[in-house]
Amino acid sequence: RVLITVLLACLSFYVLIAPSTPYARPWGWGSRDAVDGARLDARTSIGKDASVRASASMLTLLAQRQLLYPLDPATFRDASRAAATATHGVDVVIVDRHDLGHATRTQEVGFELAVVQRGFVKRSDDLGIVVFVRRGH
Repeated sequence: RVLITVLLACLSFYVLIAPSTPYARPWGWGSRDAVDGARLDARTSIGKDASVRASASMLTLLAQRQLLYPLDPATFRDASRAAATATHGVDVVIVDRHDLGHATRTQEVGFELAVVQRGFVKRSDDLGIVVFVRRGH
């Protein structure tokens, strides 16, 4: 009897509370959210021939490009070095703040300022997806 009671309690918990239950809006599973939409907008906002350095979450969306480089979030501790690495040899830098891990807001702002000082313009900043484009491109 105790075992049956525990099993019924676990089943009730799953059905009523667990996020993966079929009763927790399964029609939303696998769909895109607003941040995914911002990533798609960032992809379409840049030229098809531009060389790009991007955060990990953007790489699959940009995989068809000739010149695509990953952005290393570990370098964000030093804004100047991170900006130098991110902007080297590319026309566009796309940063997904969701991929930065433990970077503080101060480090993010320092990186953005350093990228602008290296000749880039912030084209967009939508839901944490930031697109920088080299001036004149």
